[in-house]
Amino acid sequence: LNKGVEKTYWGADFGDLCSRESVKAGDLVRLKKLGQKEVKIPALDKNGVQHGWKTVHRNEWQLENLGVKGV
Repeated sequence: LNKGVEKTYWGADFGDLCSRESVKAGDLVRLKKLGQKEVKIPALDKNGVQHGWKTVHRNEWQLENLGVKGV
């Protein structure tokens, strides 16, 4: 909850972070954005064919599992 409001965040690394912190459905977590890093991803055309690489920014996160402590 963010000031009493449930929020949804998306991130490429959230699956790994949740596994590492043993997050289960219903657990409260604390997220902290640590910054961004540049990563290269495939540049795809409308047909899904790769035509080189492009640089994008990926957010880096810290996740703390509050479990029932947050309730």
